[in-house]
Amino acid sequence: MRLVFTLIACCAFLSFAGARAPAQNTVNGGSFALRSSGGPSGDDWVLSGNGYVGTYITLDAPGSVTLNVIASGATDDATSPRMNIVVDNSVAGWEVTSGFNVFSTTLNLPAGAHFVRIEFNNGARTANRTLTVRSLEALAATISNTNSDANALAAAKTYIDNYRKGAVTVKLPSIAPGAVVKVELISHAFNFGAITSGFTSFPDLADNPPPETQAYKYQQFVNSHFTALVPSNGGKWAYNEATRDVVTMEAIDTFLNYAASRGLRARMHNLIWDTNQQPAWTQSLISQAVAGDMAAKEMLRQEIIERIDYYVRARAKRYVELDVFNESLHHPRYWQIFGAQGTAEIFNEVTGALNDAGSGALTMLNEFNVLQFSSDPIRGESDPYANWYRAHIEEIRNAGGKMSGVGVQYYADLRANIGSNVHSAARIMQAFQNLAVTGLPVSLTEFSVVTNGGAWDSARATQIMDETMRMTFGAAGATGFMFWGLRATSPDTFGLVDNDWNLTPAGSRFEQIMAEWDTNLTTTVSADRTISFTGFYGDYVLTIDGRQYPLALVKGQTNYVIPGLSIPARPPRAPRTLPSR
Repeated sequence: MRLVFTLIACCAFLSFAGARAPAQNTVNGGSFALRSSGGPSGDDWVLSGNGYVGTYITLDAPGSVTLNVIASGATDDATSPRMNIVVDNSVAGWEVTSGFNVFSTTLNLPAGAHFVRIEFNNGARTANRTLTVRSLEALAATISNTNSDANALAAAKTYIDNYRKGAVTVKLPSIAPGAVVKVELISHAFNFGAITSGFTSFPDLADNPPPETQAYKYQQFVNSHFTALVPSNGGKWAYNEATRDVVTMEAIDTFLNYAASRGLRARMHNLIWDTNQQPAWTQSLISQAVAGDMAAKEMLRQEIIERIDYYVRARAKRYVELDVFNESLHHPRYWQIFGAQGTAEIFNEVTGALNDAGSGALTMLNEFNVLQFSSDPIRGESDPYANWYRAHIEEIRNAGGKMSGVGVQYYADLRANIGSNVHSAARIMQAFQNLAVTGLPVSLTEFSVVTNGGAWDSARATQIMDETMRMTFGAAGATGFMFWGLRATSPDTFGLVDNDWNLTPAGSRFEQIMAEWDTNLTTTVSADRTISFTGFYGDYVLTIDGRQYPLALVKGQTNYVIPGLSIPARPPRAPRTLPSR
């Protein structure tokens, strides 16, 4: 997508302001539907720290849209505030100096709803750096300045329909024109995943389990429905090194071997987490270090280095994401011990180990109470945009930490009587957009629906799952959605299947959604020995005259060539349906 952007001086601004756009095409800074931080100044909005203002625009048909933002910057040092206008995958940015100027970008956008984020991303308290946004004008689009669930879901749908897939042409030089080609997506580039349960072993991953056993049914379901896998408990320190310097990674190796042999991507959870799932000897060192014992701090630091060696350097090429610190503010003793600088050093050591292993795995923080019940874990202040989490990420990165991803847990509370904390697609939008200001990809690492003492509502739970999947897959930069538990252990708990492995209503809806996001078609080779189609990004198999050819659709690439080498025929894909409840 080609961006065209210009900076217009104040004198030009006067003529621009004189030709006022219709009201539905303009919004004042203080009236934006979403304002993550800062405060008003008359009709303007002042971002005094990193964050954003934003709204929705709608196009009835594909076309060129010009966005004009009037803004002014201020700083006490030589670095001006940085402003970006972000729509879907497009980013246009400027260093904003003092005095109100017009900043303009022109985009070619598909029909539908889009979210416009005007972000400030280089705030510095020491420099008193601020960005003041006076207004946004959208030409050839209509502003819908309401953060409603309908707008949020519509924007997510537009993103999925236009940016999670693309039109491609595949050259087949060894195939005759007129040949019939079966095109089948076998694995999304996005990580749709689930956990496998276990502590020092993973019973559901047993080799060749007999039919009708729990392990057999688990494997049949996971292998046919998901692209990724994560260990629930077995990746935690207590189960890898219960006795100091006695490392037991056999279960994790079983997990990694299983994922690799089934074509599933693995994510690892977790390197460090200050709970009772740390070894007792580690908890003792933590307690001593928090109390000021420097020798205990140094010993703990050395043990983390050793854990990085066996957990990352020795195995990192076999997984795609890693929770380096889990719930570091909700369980803050590591943070109290090492602070931003020490935490940044740990992230950098993990990154070095990944590089040594030749791995591109994302290094992540992982936190809960981001999309519901969001409040600063240290100060206790309500924060529905999760500024506390974004600021925590920024503090580590500002200290030099090489973090490459953000993990978000969501145990959605389905109760309707919890005020502003009720599940909402609009709320998910506002938090995801705020985390996107960091420029890092986001993964929804743990998802389930809970009652917290309320009544079970299967229909509502299914709706929550549906909306959360759509909002995550429909978020630019999101990398994954992981189900934390598959089976409903009782009729009033969440799961995709029940105890007998029949689909629950949520499971049926999940299959419907994944069928909606599938690419499975038949076409013929044209006279120039090509085929063309639109498909979701990921791994494909093309079947021609009984022979199969691999194809990986990558975002940003439109032309492919498949030489005359086929792969061994795959067995038919396992059916994606189970009996409904």
